Amino acid sequence: MSRANVRATCEAAGMEFPCWFSGYSNACDGKYWGPECIRFDDGGVSCRVFEVLSNKMCGDLSFACCNRLDDVFVYLATTNFVDSVDSTSGIDADTCTWGMQGGYFYDKYALCADRNECLDSPCAHGTCTDTIGGYTCGCSNGWGGANCNQELASS
Repeated sequence: MSRANVRATCEAAGMEFPCWFSGYSNACDGKYWGPECIRFDDGGVSCRVFEVLSNKMCGDLSFACCNRLDDVFVYLATTNFVDSVDSTSGIDADTCTWGMQGGYFYDKYALCADRNECLDSPCAHGTCTDTIGGYTCGCSNGWGGANCNQELASS
C-alpha cells in the first residue's frame, strides 16, 4: 500500500484522496497534508481524517478500533512521518493498531473520496445529480446537451 498505490487506486476510480490531516485550516495542514489532497471540513472533531471518520461511523474518536476502518490506508503528503518509500498509514482494527506503514502490507484498502462535481454548477439550465467520478444533468424544458446549455429548436 504505497503512496503511489493509494493515489493510483483513487484516480482509477475517478475519485480523489484525503491525506492524514484534513487540510481544512492552517492547524490541519503542516507536514501531514499537501495540495494534491482534498480539503474537508473536520467539523471541529479533529484534524486527523481517521478520527473524523471514526466519529461519524463508529460514534467515537477511537479510530484504531473502528471496525469500519479496518485495513484502510490513507495517503501521507510527507515522507517525514513514515518510511519515505511508502508514505501511507493504516489501521488494523482487530488489534486496535494505527500507524501501520503501508510498504509492509498488500491487498488492503485505499481511502478515497468522491468529489461533488455539482458544486461547480455545470448544468446551465437544469438539475445536477452527482455520481461517483462525475455528474449528470436533468435538463429543463427547451434545453439539451450534456450540460443543458444547448437550446432546443421549438417545433
